[in-house]
Amino acid sequence: MLLLLVAVIVPFYLFHDEPVMQSENSVAPMPVPVSKPDGNSVNNTSGPSGISWLSFTKTDNKSKGANEENIHKMFHVDERDNLVLNKDTRISIEQLYALNTPEELDEKLQKLSTDLPSTAHRQLVHLIDYFDKYLRDLKQAYPPDVEPANVEQALEQLQAMHALRIRHFGTDVAEALFAEDEKTNRQLLEFMLRDPDKNATLQEKAERAQQALQHMQSNR
Repeated sequence: MLLLLVAVIVPFYLFHDEPVMQSENSVAPMPVPVSKPDGNSVNNTSGPSGISWLSFTKTDNKSKGANEENIHKMFHVDERDNLVLNKDTRISIEQLYALNTPEELDEKLQKLSTDLPSTAHRQLVHLIDYFDKYLRDLKQAYPPDVEPANVEQALEQLQAMHALRIRHFGTDVAEALFAEDEKTNRQLLEFMLRDPDKNATLQEKAERAQQALQHMQSNR
């Protein structure tokens, strides 16, 4: 089970290998280039109502075995040995949390130190620390077993989560890790707001919104 973990300010001197990408709102500078994902498919990690309120990864013993085999392919670097940031990077970090105890995570990071350049590995270690603290904060603000009461509340929560991510990661890093899923969730919620059935449950609205979004993307 993914440890939904919170964020504190990490001293600037922890990153001294590359110029830092940092917005005025950032408390967690990351000196790494951003690789923005392409594609328009609906690939949404969903809660019971069909909307990805929180990031999480479902796991089982089979996926843990696959994770053991794929750990050396989870992260990528650019030509300057910097860790590449995109949605896949975030998903890989989520998998590491979901499939490992803290002790096992330390072991995996040690294994990755033989695969990644020292710069990228150091950046990954700090990014995981930021992510750990961000998720703690997220769980405290939005317990995973509590869903929004309505679509309007869900939109407010999505906006608050966006602000929380910027505060912990900075604008550029937050966009690289979360922008694609945030866009999908925002589109789904907008479809749900336009649902004509006022008596429908959030689950029913979410299912129709998923279908509408898939139809819209297939016609592009």
